[in-house]
Formats: sequence, structure tokens, C-alpha cells
Amino acid sequence: MLTLDEVGIHDNFFDLGGNSLLATKVAVRVLKKLNVEIALKMLFEAPTIARLATVVSEGQAGKISTGELTALVDRIESLSDEEVQRWLERPDT
Repeated sequence: MLTLDEVGIHDNFFDLGGNSLLATKVAVRVLKKLNVEIALKMLFEAPTIARLATVVSEGQAGKISTGELTALVDRIESLSDEEVQRWLERPDT
């Protein structure tokens, strides 16, 4: 994954050195950790965590309950920069 000291929710994944292979790994990790499937295209259109959270929440609106959606958005938005960095550094499991 990316080897950076800090990653903010408004930092562009591709500007930080991300590529299509790493984007695929992020999509898999989002599915495993959040049980939310995202198309690779979404990562290219929404390359920041903040924008991706918005796109995911909009796309999931018809698929999950309002309570689940609120909890998901709250969970994503509450991540600190350090938590985001740790999450990006962990190997897929």
C-alpha cells in the first residue's frame, strides 16, 4: 500500500502515489471492512476519502436502512488521519 507518514481525508489517492492496482486493493478492503461494494470507477471519480464516503453513501441509500447509512457515514467521517493511515497500511486479510 502507500507508504506515507500522514494521509488526510481530502488527499487525492492518485496524487499520493496510488495506482489502479492499489485502487483495486482499496475496493477489496472496503468490501471486507465495511461490507460495501464499490466499483473501481468510483475510486477514479472520487479519489479522496471524503468524496468517496459521499459517493458510497449516495449509492447505498436505496440498499440499506437510514440507520445503517447514518452509522456508515458517521463511521467513515469519524476516522482520524492516523486511523486512515493505519487502515491503508494494513495488509489485506
